[in-house]
Amino acid sequence: MSVGKQPNGKWIVRWRDEEGKQRGRTFDLKADADDWDREMRRLKQRGLLHRVESGKSSLADFVEKTMIPDHFSRKSPRTQAFYRELLSAHILTELGPVPLRSLTPKRIREWQSKRLKAGAGPHNLNRALSLLGMILQRAAEDGELDANPVALVRPVVKNPTEAVQPLAPATVELVRSRLELRDRTLVSVLAYAGLRPGEAFALRWQDIGLRTITVQRAVDGIGGVKRTKTGNVMPVKLLAPLADDLKSWKRANPGARPGALVFPIGPDKVVASKTAMDNWRARQWTDALERAGVEYQRPYDLRHSFASLLLAAGHTIHYVSEQLRNSPKLVLSTYGHVIAEFEGQPNLDPEATILAARDVRHRISLGARFRRSGASMCTESAFLGRRLEAG
Repeated sequence: MSVGKQPNGKWIVRWRDEEGKQRGRTFDLKADADDWDREMRRLKQRGLLHRVESGKSSLADFVEKTMIPDHFSRKSPRTQAFYRELLSAHILTELGPVPLRSLTPKRIREWQSKRLKAGAGPHNLNRALSLLGMILQRAAEDGELDANPVALVRPVVKNPTEAVQPLAPATVELVRSRLELRDRTLVSVLAYAGLRPGEAFALRWQDIGLRTITVQRAVDGIGGVKRTKTGNVMPVKLLAPLADDLKSWKRANPGARPGALVFPIGPDKVVASKTAMDNWRARQWTDALERAGVEYQRPYDLRHSFASLLLAAGHTIHYVSEQLRNSPKLVLSTYGHVIAEFEGQPNLDPEATILAARDVRHRISLGARFRRSGASMCTESAFLGRRLEAG
């Protein structure tokens, strides 16, 4: 290593990298050149000269040349599509040209602020931050960075969410009455077994037993199936009214084999894609809600109805968490207000509550009454319970 003065008055530091190649860097001041020379000697003693050249490639180049072939390619097609969406929508447009070494915590926080001002939601922005952290962690492991700067960046604080308001059986039945047999049965599976929509569309007849439904797969969004969200194979109690609904749907499909889908799509009876599920939600489901006069809810929200039925029956949080395939902590945080509402009240029979809601007289009288008042699952169930006790 050497420090020399050039004819133009600048100072140059020369050194050889770990591969023996001649390197050099110029400075206006000799003091700066001396500082750099000392730094090069220090790095050479520690065997870290490679870091001088590290981190020069842009984030976009690193993603293209390293992350896509070495990491993303091993993920499922749906996960790859999800990564591409986050990269194009939130990350590469602004940070793509930036050299890896320039992605400091401050620079990333500025990116967060700019994306929020552009209208990005906190949830999606935090997912983008997580993906960026995964990319920069790989860069640190490859020696391109000393450390992962995302580790020093806090996620965006999410807006507080309102407490879930489960649809009561009388309201569920009011919506079901506006649907054809197939879709009525699908809504029953969502509301009275708590399956996620992706799990319901991946359900096969062989998964339905005499007393339970075995939840072991979900659609992957591109016409195939995958493991469930938690990866567990769990039996869910099959309530008698839902069993009757499934029998009616099975009678309408006499040729269906055990391995056939319960809710296939189209004449080819294929697995639902994300587009197909979105279309069902936007058309059949939304239309049924509007014709029933019920405020919009996601099909996923029917899962809350099943949870409330179980809590109204007096089941423990651990039992409910097993049926929902969620953690007890999540059940408590999501349904704490529902639990408090049922505290001290007589336990309700879920099957009797559903059957009462299906009675024409109850559905007509209760449907209009509670639809107008926006009554909660707890209030309506308690009312149904009193009607049942009164005979």
